[in-house]
Amino acid sequence: MDASRCVREMEGAITRLIGNMNLTHKPDITVDEAQEILQDFFPDISDAKVTIAAIQAEVERHFKISHEDIISSKRSKSITQPRHIAIYLCRYMTNDSLETIGKKFGGRDHTTVMHGLKKVEQTLQNSASPLNDTIRDITANVNNKL
Repeated sequence: MDASRCVREMEGAITRLIGNMNLTHKPDITVDEAQEILQDFFPDISDAKVTIAAIQAEVERHFKISHEDIISSKRSKSITQPRHIAIYLCRYMTNDSLETIGKKFGGRDHTTVMHGLKKVEQTLQNSASPLNDTIRDITANVNNKL
């Protein structure tokens, strides 16, 4: 395994921990919680992994939108919110780069992906937001299909 891959995997692990803390609104976590969150982070090669396509499919199913809509340039709220949620989940559930995520969402560049991430993160800061439950449900469904 080369050094750049090790660094990317470590960055992905840290991103997952931070994403989980954001989802649960915890300012910190214990070592045991971190181990539980990361227990499947470095799976054997034969283990299934969450993919961008799997996340897109689950978000499309949840919001009853087409794949064409989620990767399109449409800007209606009924399309942009699910797209931003899918981008957010791709960032925190996969090891894919912002550039790779952008490509899978209709060729968007990394700054557009970052904008989608920030929109979801801002909404999640309000613990009463129904978005928290939506993201939790979609995450569970994606993980259950592995």
